[in-house]
Amino acid sequence: HNLVQLMLTLIKKHGVKYCNDVSDGGIFAALCEMGFANSLGFEVHQTNDSRWDFYWFGETQGQALLAVSEDHVEAVKQCASSFSTACHVLGKVSDGTISVNGKSVGDIKKYDKLYHQTLGDIMERE
Repeated sequence: HNLVQLMLTLIKKHGVKYCNDVSDGGIFAALCEMGFANSLGFEVHQTNDSRWDFYWFGETQGQALLAVSEDHVEAVKQCASSFSTACHVLGKVSDGTISVNGKSVGDIKKYDKLYHQTLGDIMERE
């Protein structure tokens, strides 16, 4: 309930451009989903020392990703704090390339195709 109220407040008052929960596929999948519509990539870094696979692909409930302009970041952090909710900056939007922890892992168009066409392509071959 707290997260929903926070999201509504951030959307109305603090310039949230996109938001997505991480419960289906984890942080990496949610970032990709956010980038597909406009072919935008991202440059992100892990913000804790948990296992990389758990961090990027763990389907954690009650977490969301937000995209805001840089001039709204501090206001978003303060708002999250007022709701007793943790808030971390993972990185920034890029021109279509994807970089995780300083390593290039491809282009958003590659992941868009994998995400939307792989199962269909396999079924057509059968």
